Amino acid sequence: TQAASGKLGVLIDKAPADVFTAGGKTVLTVVFNIVVPSPNSTNISFSDGPVVSEVVNGSANALTTTFSTSNIVLSGPTAAGVSVSGTVIDPEGRPMLNTTVSLTNSSGVRRNALTGPFGYFHFENVDSGQTYTLTAGAKRYTFAPRILSVSDEVTGLVLTPNE
Repeated sequence: TQAASGKLGVLIDKAPADVFTAGGKTVLTVVFNIVVPSPNSTNISFSDGPVVSEVVNGSANALTTTFSTSNIVLSGPTAAGVSVSGTVIDPEGRPMLNTTVSLTNSSGVRRNALTGPFGYFHFENVDSGQTYTLTAGAKRYTFAPRILSVSDEVTGLVLTPNE
């Protein structure tokens, strides 16, 4: 209800016995649609409104957490084409051959690439200044989609299947 004033509240909740597994996890992705012309930068800050800035454990005990102000650079779409590339590996870290990797723009236009013997994929002439969804598909494995904001060449992506 406060989005028009630039405020976004996020509450992520799980039952006490339903815990997050250890390790790095993406629990929230926020995508900004940039209006042209846009300012060069804007501040993003965490505050206690519209929801309290807090992290708690399964028993609702507060955990020590630091929330930091960040500065992001906004850039509008450009006509320049860049490349997006990376590798698909299995849970043991071995390259996955013949995996279909898809890059889909916000209009739903999809491009596909097939990995080679070293699990490598590559997309050329990707419009910069756009947001894309990157997915992979292979027998026996599922992959979580990744959101990419492409403003320049993207290299070194590593896609691994869900466990």
